Amino acid sequence: MQFNIHLDRPQIDIDAVERLLQNLDPAGLADVDITGVLRVSTTASDDDLIAILAKAGHPIRPSQVERVASVCCGGCSG
Repeated sequence: MQFNIHLDRPQIDIDAVERLLQNLDPAGLADVDITGVLRVSTTASDDDLIAILAKAGHPIRPSQVERVASVCCGGCSG
């Protein structure tokens, strides 16, 4: 699943977020785009992401989490 998380603050400790994410989902990836949106690819749930961000010092509201339609072409697993 892919998520866009609209942050209140543009500064985020992406290393801490990704480390916590990968404790739950070893294949999880996170980055911040140039507009300050946190992009996450993971098997984690919305609630998991909210908890991960809070633990990393970046609390968010559920309304800030946007599920993104998959862009997977299926080529890796098929």
